[in-house]
Amino acid sequence: MEPLDPDDPRELGRYRLLRRIGEGGMGIVFLAIPTDGDGDDLAAVKAIRPEYAGDGEFRARFTSEVDLARRVRGPYTARVLDADTDSPTPWLATEYVPGPALHQAVRENGPFPEKSLLALAAGLTEALSAIHSVGLIHRDLKPSNVLLASRGPQVIDFGIARATDATALTRTGQTLGTPAYMSPEQATGADLDVRSDLFAFGGVLLFAATGRAPFGTGDPAALLYRVVNQPPDLNELPETLVPLVTACLAKNPDDRPDLDTVTAQLINTVLPRNEDAHATEWLPKAIATTIHHTLVAATRVAPTSIPPEQDDHADAAPALPPASHSVKGTEEAITEAPAHTGPEPNSEEPGSRPNGRPAPRPQAPVQHPSAHASMVSGPAQVDADRSSSSKVFWSALVAAIVSVVVVGMALNFSADPTTQAQPDPVGRDTNETARSPSPSPSPFPTNALPRDFNPQVQDTAFLSGPDRFAVLSNAGLDVFEADRTEPIERLTERLEGYHFGGSELVSTPDGSVVAAKALKSAGDGVAAIHVWEIDESERHILELPSEIGDGGYIALSPDGETLFLGGNFRGGSKVSAYRVRTGEELYDVTIPESEQGWSGAVHGVGTSPDGELLIAALSTGLAVWDAASGEPHPSYPELREWPDEITGPVAFGDGVVATATFESLLLWDVRSNDEPEEFRLPADEIEASVRIREVSIGDEGRRIVAAGRDTDLDHSLLIVWDAEGRVLVEDRSERDYSSLNASPVDDRLLIAFGPLGQEGREAFMFLGEDLETTQEFQIPGH
Repeated sequence: MEPLDPDDPRELGRYRLLRRIGEGGMGIVFLAIPTDGDGDDLAAVKAIRPEYAGDGEFRARFTSEVDLARRVRGPYTARVLDADTDSPTPWLATEYVPGPALHQAVRENGPFPEKSLLALAAGLTEALSAIHSVGLIHRDLKPSNVLLASRGPQVIDFGIARATDATALTRTGQTLGTPAYMSPEQATGADLDVRSDLFAFGGVLLFAATGRAPFGTGDPAALLYRVVNQPPDLNELPETLVPLVTACLAKNPDDRPDLDTVTAQLINTVLPRNEDAHATEWLPKAIATTIHHTLVAATRVAPTSIPPEQDDHADAAPALPPASHSVKGTEEAITEAPAHTGPEPNSEEPGSRPNGRPAPRPQAPVQHPSAHASMVSGPAQVDADRSSSSKVFWSALVAAIVSVVVVGMALNFSADPTTQAQPDPVGRDTNETARSPSPSPSPFPTNALPRDFNPQVQDTAFLSGPDRFAVLSNAGLDVFEADRTEPIERLTERLEGYHFGGSELVSTPDGSVVAAKALKSAGDGVAAIHVWEIDESERHILELPSEIGDGGYIALSPDGETLFLGGNFRGGSKVSAYRVRTGEELYDVTIPESEQGWSGAVHGVGTSPDGELLIAALSTGLAVWDAASGEPHPSYPELREWPDEITGPVAFGDGVVATATFESLLLWDVRSNDEPEEFRLPADEIEASVRIREVSIGDEGRRIVAAGRDTDLDHSLLIVWDAEGRVLVEDRSERDYSSLNASPVDDRLLIAFGPLGQEGREAFMFLGEDLETTQEFQIPGH
């Protein structure tokens, strides 16, 4: 979620717009609240894009579909609250759900267990039944359009998908729907009926059960070909669901079951209801905890508490920096304001946590009640019983925060004339800001920390030598020395205009340069990639193209002058190279297809130690190019394939790359054409469905370390192999590892973990050769 842009509307109809939730193909979604006093629950308001609004045929269809959508009623669909299809900017308001989308939850926590899958299936059938009963076809049912809430799965974005059919926009070639979940008849442009949604339903269940789309990933055209002509990948689908999913994914609509038949098969599945005391028991524990804390956030930060006189501040947002610029120095320029209570953003991606890392365990909330909400839209079940005294309290608190921040800024400015040339909290030179006026910043800083803030480590990177390292936490970026328990330097500002939680942290081999992705606010998208030259106290900020979205993996060239970004973006999977100091794009490389015609998903990027080779770890194997040009290297094949699926995470060592599968770790020699060495997990860990979630290479390549856990959060593993694949030591303590980094030159491990399957403070420490604790550190906070 991010503040409103200067040209965003402040009101649509009877709704006051508070923040941007995200953007979809048809419009921008805003967090909003009624201005007429008719209820104060949060709403998601989707404003239709101008190119659609100017199409008369679209408006007619939109009006018809919205009228039908208003009639959809059910516990597993987002209720349409209001709409104006005749407005210069057509809009649609639905309930707002403060819960993660299914695709985010699976990426961060792994596939659903069977009990959760059955409840998900039953909830989706009821949702589709409610949608179909009024004559609607969803047409874009997919994991990102299913939100997870305590009251069960919530289907969103119905009622507008069909409105785009046959408009001028579609006639000029715009692709509708999502190729990975389209039915064959939708992919070929044939007439559709409700059975098309049953095909997508089967695909969504398969994704929730395996973490994979039914027809893989890659170029949309290749995906559509597989949807129409090839069978789905049903591997690892629980046996109880194989008949149902297989039937729903039949190519011929006549061979699919009808919705009543599917509902009958799930008749004995217990579904959550609003009145259930333990409604979230249908979900895996980690996701249930996420929902609980997000609900707490929604009740703590009541939008109605923002007083009218603060409207300008609440609606405005600092302008983003230019495509790339440097910020000299990182001294704090603003006195600390009282911490604001709200949810600490659990950002991953979206997206997802890089390198396969699980997202940090949800904590007491930081700012926005939508830290885990869908980028598209969604209902909210916010406690409506807010008393007037609560509203008065929050109004006073907001006013106090604003006053302290303003006074602090004024005192700093007046006390030090040089502050006119210092960077502001979002990293802009204030002289540049003066030349290009922008709206006043929000009174709620993006990274304001609550009083009960629970710090967590996101990632670490060793700097010069084994006893100096950088730590990226949900409080910022800090530098440590091994003989001191507290950080010696903070590289981010106290009130950063960017949020770095959920990013990976990468560094050059000598540790002189580090980089991390920066989110505009509570995990709603990548604003830029920030690169620090530590010895020079200089920060470079690279804004990237909008199609990059909130995904991707980053790496630095050994000299720190080139940034590499690889990922699965709109338009396909690729790796791009950028010049750090200017932000200039040097080239981009499309991921090569495998022999089966699959373009593998990117799980990580890196370079060889000498900087000659650019390497991408893929779901299908390992790709290698010339790092200077992005062209295939004459001495190495562009793609080395592996027959089984590679799931991530990824670690880059001195000429080797470690990647993970469901049952083993693969160690690739970058300059060899041979197959990688395969290090199998112990048989009992495979039986317990433990998945590798952290991996690192240390001690000059002599130690390969992996940490993992199962999806039920009741079994974990830390294991160390030597370079030949022999197990040196392992630990099965009940730990949920959030960060793992092996020292590059000795046998120590720098780890951070919390208690497995429950809330609690993280520990952050060095482990020795036998995994004994040798040094504990304080996780950075305020």
